[in-house]
Amino acid sequence: SYQQVFDNDALKQSIKDGYLLNDIAFFLEHGLVELWPKKETVIDREQGTIRWKDKVIKYDHIIDGDYEVPNLPEIVVGEGSLKRKYEYDCRNNFMGMIPKELRNVYFIGLMRPTTGGLNNITEMQCLLTHKMVTDPRFNDEINGTLEKRIEKYNKHYYHSEQRTPADHLVPYGFYTDDIAQLLKIDTRLSDCRSVKDVIIHYIFPNAAFKFRQSGPYKVEGAKEMVQQIYKNHMGFLFLIGGLLTYVLLQLTGYAAVVTAYYQQWIPLIAVPLLLVAVLLNPVAMFASWLVGDSLLNWSILGGLNVILVVGLGLTAVYKNPLIPIAVLVGAFALTYIVHWLGWSRPPFHDLSNKKSPKFRDFFKRYCATFREAFLER
Repeated sequence: SYQQVFDNDALKQSIKDGYLLNDIAFFLEHGLVELWPKKETVIDREQGTIRWKDKVIKYDHIIDGDYEVPNLPEIVVGEGSLKRKYEYDCRNNFMGMIPKELRNVYFIGLMRPTTGGLNNITEMQCLLTHKMVTDPRFNDEINGTLEKRIEKYNKHYYHSEQRTPADHLVPYGFYTDDIAQLLKIDTRLSDCRSVKDVIIHYIFPNAAFKFRQSGPYKVEGAKEMVQQIYKNHMGFLFLIGGLLTYVLLQLTGYAAVVTAYYQQWIPLIAVPLLLVAVLLNPVAMFASWLVGDSLLNWSILGGLNVILVVGLGLTAVYKNPLIPIAVLVGAFALTYIVHWLGWSRPPFHDLSNKKSPKFRDFFKRYCATFREAFLER
């Protein structure tokens, strides 16, 4: 992407303006960056060195990663001699934002997404705050059952009772959907009137505007935007195709186990173990997502799904475990071959296309131009 945008006569000026190549995966691939395990390194701050095994380097600066700390003003809780400074604890707040120790105080922006979507989280928190402030009945309902709601929320989002510095991190899609359900503005399957509606209901990301197509927090144009995004992404066909491939691969694996038992190839005691192995295997998921955004890759995925459906049909008719086993071997072999040929690629961090002479030559020119720009500064 950087090469396509900046590989022109203005490259030096773009570098001076601060548009720098920042591709850590590419740097790792070419040995320009080394990853040292933090637990195995020794930092000598007095000498300004870092040592790992037999390697020692002198550093200019150390950047220590740390956990986020809420940037709150001083809040005092209690009265008289019982006054104390309020310390924010994510698990003492419903949805991380409605504290049980305070009334009519709402913490917006302290919950963070594990990936992306902070703006969606914050917008939905603002809607919840607005509802709490403007609807006394809703306010009383939430505050009247706040302890139970916090307990239920914590059981749902946390796997242990031990608090961690990462308690404020949530999957934004589930979090925004939880608030939408609380405000009764979530999309419902019963409201769907077409296949498109069902696809949008299940597959469209839980962005804030998905919940603002109708109801008390409706925004004009949100519904049209959802439809346009659906259209621009071809009805999420690639995502649906990948999901279908995964389901068919899993069903083929289950069919192989069941028919093998039916033909007395395996004992009954082995069946549950093999079914669990099929359920947890990572290969099916990997194969189902080895599809890019070209029509060629879509045809490969479509052909793979047809083979899997035919294989399941033949298995149901002949009840021979060799059929699903052969189909699985063929499917995985086809996945490997098309990826090896470069016809298909995983969605993230596929570096094979960056090994071409085109990108290697550009990177050399980029480094030389960077040095010139740096010296001129």
